[in-house]
Amino acid sequence: MTDIVLRTCFNSPLPWGVEVSGFLLIVCFFSAACTCEEEKSNIALDFLSVKFSPIGKNILELVSCVAGGVWIGLLSFRNFIEVPDMIEYGETGVEFHYPLWPLRLFLAISLLLMFLRLCINALKAIKNIQCGGAK
Repeated sequence: MTDIVLRTCFNSPLPWGVEVSGFLLIVCFFSAACTCEEEKSNIALDFLSVKFSPIGKNILELVSCVAGGVWIGLLSFRNFIEVPDMIEYGETGVEFHYPLWPLRLFLAISLLLMFLRLCINALKAIKNIQCGGAK
């Protein structure tokens, strides 16, 4: 809000405003992603899944968890690998001269938690498939 007022009224925006808002967007999104997956409040293709039997829905859940888990797990692993290099090279934002490694570490931990949540959901789907599709 401050950046908008300064840019509009005084033609003098905060030079680091866009960068900080990007950092905050990453924090807000990834801190809520694991909870969203746990509560099943993420976007789903309901028009497709309602046509499946309970076993089919669980198979779909299992495939989704495995595919998402592979991608999220590799992304988390890559972020953990990059943190030491970021510390060593002293990477900072362009305008906002704050070290970027804490944000990258937060991202890696958030992705790891999401990976673990997907693993738990995959195990639940396997159990439900073995029980004949009951939840």
